[in-house]
Amino acid sequence: MNNKAGILKIFGIIFLILIIIIGATIFYFYQFHIFKEMKMCVSNQEQNSNISCTNNQECIDLFFNISNTSIQDLEETPENLRNMYFEVLNETIYCNNTCIYKDIYDNFNNEFFIGCSSGDKEFSLKIRGKELWQMKDYLFEEASNYANYANYTNYTGEYL
Repeated sequence: MNNKAGILKIFGIIFLILIIIIGATIFYFYQFHIFKEMKMCVSNQEQNSNISCTNNQECIDLFFNISNTSIQDLEETPENLRNMYFEVLNETIYCNNTCIYKDIYDNFNNEFFIGCSSGDKEFSLKIRGKELWQMKDYLFEEASNYANYANYTNYTGEYL
């Protein structure tokens, strides 16, 4: 009987150590491991739209009208992405009697992105497990929307 209790105790200790290792690994990937770093650069070169304005909000509203999006569309985006989006937007579009805008470039689809050019402003968002968990519903919804679009359009943009 003592022999069985000793073996059971050893298996219990091994099981407990495995649980601690798995828990520590999950904690590390959730809190610290960076899966991807998204970088956006705002050019220091200004471009004048020649559209008169009195405040920044007019230019931002114009941007939303041209891009067929709205601030309500952004409410579905995860908070960390939304915050970065508005930081970049405020740096990129502003009013100086006319709407002024700056070009944006990023590393979203480019693994060989070296960085921002000299004088350009860099924005960075580090995607850890915590951010991925917050983004999961948004990403799955976007993938589902794309799949539905692809099924109904045969990937050509023309509806079947």
